[in-house]
Amino acid sequence: MYCLDNNVGVVVIRKLCSTLVTYFLYFSVEWTECIKHLMYCLCTNQGVQYDLLKDAPDVSVLVQSLSHQRAFAVLCFAAGLADEIGKIDLNSLKQYV
Repeated sequence: MYCLDNNVGVVVIRKLCSTLVTYFLYFSVEWTECIKHLMYCLCTNQGVQYDLLKDAPDVSVLVQSLSHQRAFAVLCFAAGLADEIGKIDLNSLKQYV
Protein backbone atom coordinates (compact mmCIF):
# COMPACT_ATOMS: atom_id res chain seq x y z
CA MET A 1 0.00 0.00 0.00
CA TYR A 2 2.95 2.27 0.72
CA CYS A 3 4.07 2.37 -2.89
CA LEU A 4 0.59 3.33 -4.08
CA ASP A 5 0.33 6.19 -1.62
CA ASN A 6 3.79 7.61 -2.24
CA ASN A 7 3.91 7.69 -6.04
CA VAL A 8 6.86 5.33 -6.42
CA GLY A 9 6.25 4.97 -10.12
CA VAL A 10 4.65 2.79 -12.69
CA VAL A 11 7.58 0.37 -12.93
CA VAL A 12 7.30 -0.61 -9.26
CA ILE A 13 3.55 -1.12 -9.54
CA ARG A 14 3.98 -3.27 -12.64
CA LYS A 15 6.65 -5.37 -10.92
CA LEU A 16 4.37 -5.94 -7.93
CA CYS A 17 1.51 -6.87 -10.24
CA SER A 18 3.76 -9.26 -12.13
CA THR A 19 4.65 -10.96 -8.86
CA LEU A 20 0.98 -11.31 -7.95
CA VAL A 21 0.25 -12.80 -11.38
CA THR A 22 2.98 -15.38 -10.82
CA TYR A 23 1.47 -16.18 -7.43
CA PHE A 24 -1.93 -16.68 -9.05
CA LEU A 25 -0.49 -19.05 -11.65
CA TYR A 26 0.82 -21.30 -8.87
CA PHE A 27 -2.18 -21.02 -6.53
CA SER A 28 -5.12 -20.46 -8.86
CA VAL A 29 -7.29 -23.03 -7.08
CA GLU A 30 -6.91 -21.26 -3.73
CA TRP A 31 -7.11 -17.68 -5.06
CA THR A 32 -10.11 -17.86 -7.38
CA GLU A 33 -11.34 -14.33 -6.68
CA CYS A 34 -7.93 -12.71 -6.93
CA ILE A 35 -9.05 -9.42 -8.50
CA LYS A 36 -11.83 -8.84 -5.97
CA HIS A 37 -9.44 -9.77 -3.16
CA LEU A 38 -6.84 -7.30 -4.39
CA MET A 39 -9.48 -4.58 -4.70
CA TYR A 40 -10.76 -5.27 -1.19
CA CYS A 41 -7.26 -5.12 0.28
CA LEU A 42 -6.57 -1.84 -1.51
CA CYS A 43 -9.90 -0.37 -0.38
CA THR A 44 -9.34 -1.32 3.25
CA ASN A 45 -5.67 -0.32 3.09
CA GLN A 46 -4.56 -3.59 4.63
CA GLY A 47 -4.02 -7.21 3.83
CA VAL A 48 -7.30 -9.00 4.35
CA GLN A 49 -7.47 -12.75 4.88
CA TYR A 50 -8.94 -14.45 1.85
CA ASP A 51 -11.64 -16.21 3.84
CA LEU A 52 -12.99 -12.79 4.92
CA LEU A 53 -13.70 -11.90 1.30
CA LYS A 54 -17.23 -13.22 1.75
CA ASP A 55 -17.91 -10.14 3.91
CA ALA A 56 -16.61 -7.71 1.28
CA PRO A 57 -18.91 -5.31 -0.55
CA ASP A 58 -19.84 -6.00 -4.15
CA VAL A 59 -17.19 -5.28 -6.79
CA SER A 60 -19.19 -2.28 -8.06
CA VAL A 61 -18.90 -0.69 -4.60
CA LEU A 62 -15.20 -1.50 -4.35
CA VAL A 63 -14.48 0.06 -7.75
CA GLN A 64 -16.01 3.35 -6.66
CA SER A 65 -13.86 3.37 -3.54
CA LEU A 66 -10.51 3.08 -5.33
CA SER A 67 -8.27 6.07 -5.96
CA HIS A 68 -6.94 6.48 -9.49
CA GLN A 69 -3.52 5.12 -8.46
CA ARG A 70 -5.04 2.04 -6.84
CA ALA A 71 -7.42 1.47 -9.75
CA PHE A 72 -4.38 1.58 -12.04
CA ALA A 73 -2.74 -1.14 -9.93
CA VAL A 74 -5.85 -3.34 -10.17
CA LEU A 75 -6.05 -2.83 -13.93
CA CYS A 76 -2.35 -3.54 -14.30
CA PHE A 77 -2.78 -6.78 -12.37
CA ALA A 78 -5.87 -7.80 -14.37
CA ALA A 79 -4.16 -7.06 -17.69
CA GLY A 80 -1.04 -8.97 -16.67
CA LEU A 81 -3.15 -11.87 -15.49
CA ALA A 82 -5.09 -12.01 -18.77
CA ASP A 83 -1.86 -11.79 -20.74
CA GLU A 84 -0.15 -14.63 -18.86
CA ILE A 85 -3.22 -16.88 -18.84
CA GLY A 86 -3.42 -16.38 -22.60
CA LYS A 87 0.17 -17.62 -22.99
CA ILE A 88 -0.24 -20.93 -21.22
CA ASP A 89 -1.91 -24.15 -22.22
CA LEU A 90 -4.68 -24.47 -19.66
CA ASN A 91 -4.63 -28.25 -20.00
CA SER A 92 -1.07 -28.31 -18.71
CA LEU A 93 -1.82 -26.09 -15.72
CA LYS A 94 -2.61 -28.82 -13.19
CA GLN A 95 -4.02 -26.52 -10.51
CA TYR A 96 -6.24 -24.47 -12.78
CA VAL A 97 -9.96 -24.98 -12.31
